[in-house]
Amino acid sequence: MQNIEVVIPGSIPMSNGMAIKNSTHTESIVIGAHYDTVCFSPGADDNGSGIAALIEIARHLYDLCMQLEDKTTIKRTIKLVAFPNEEWPYSADDQTGKHFGYNMGSVQYAKQAKEKSEVITGMISLESIGYFSSEPNSQRYPWYLSWLKYLYGDRGNFLMMLGDLSSQPFQKKWLSCYNQIDAGAMHAIALPGWIPNVYRSDHGSFSLEGFPAFMITDTADFRNPHYHQATDNIATINFTLFTKTTKDLIATIQYLALDGPLKT
Repeated sequence: MQNIEVVIPGSIPMSNGMAIKNSTHTESIVIGAHYDTVCFSPGADDNGSGIAALIEIARHLYDLCMQLEDKTTIKRTIKLVAFPNEEWPYSADDQTGKHFGYNMGSVQYAKQAKEKSEVITGMISLESIGYFSSEPNSQRYPWYLSWLKYLYGDRGNFLMMLGDLSSQPFQKKWLSCYNQIDAGAMHAIALPGWIPNVYRSDHGSFSLEGFPAFMITDTADFRNPHYHQATDNIATINFTLFTKTTKDLIATIQYLALDGPLKT
């Protein structure tokens, strides 16, 4: 299994977040999703939903490139990456048993990006984004974040952005764009990295290499009773909201691609 990457090149040379002349690097944003699932689970939500959205984003950006007469209109490089081995046992370190095992596709990608001094202004992991419920008490929170219930309620009808504190400026930029399209549909939270679940997807691999990163998620097992079960099948996906989510993601990413240098 390997990383599968599509690159939509931007036109603005960047180095350490600053535009410079004759630079070989451009400011880039990585949009990723893992394409593996746990044994015996079809993985429709985790993470077929993330991969389906990633493919549709790629298709739309390809169409956009074909329509543009001036290719330099695309200012910021967008890298779309499908990662393998996010799930256990590959995500566990052989010696410590902790997350971010060496065989994770995102771990390898982030390490190589740092070694090459790539300028990744932000990374977004699409992690389980297709399960929604408007039923009372359908949304749960870990005990150490129980206060979130008073902010976001107990109905699982929203998406969550979650990253460590370093991701907050990038989260704000993303949310400012997203809210112009669908205000209130996505909530953002940035927490210290030592809190459990903050790095619970491929974005964590990038955060630990010093790149701003967060995941967009339906919160997985804190909402979806089919998480890592044989019942995580296509019948459980809310296609009305999932389609709307994908369209909103496309519009936001297109804005970021055309907007030029990220000002955070």
